[in-house]
Amino acid sequence: MKSVAVQGSPHRGNTYERVERFGDALARQSEVDFEHVPLNEMKLEPCRGCFRCFVRGEDACPIDRNTAERR
Repeated sequence: MKSVAVQGSPHRGNTYERVERFGDALARQSEVDFEHVPLNEMKLEPCRGCFRCFVRGEDACPIDRNTAERR
């Protein structure tokens, strides 16, 4: 099973710790591929509205998705 936790808090405090502990507990109970995604560590860009993805497909998007990885 795959599980993703998306965290929107700008801090690395209580919520971050609880999500990590939840992922650890989940992994102990069963085979789980758990990913914790803190949004404050991501470089996110808004859509430019060029519609290239509609015409040419998702791979034609001018926003480099490789740079949207964690900083």
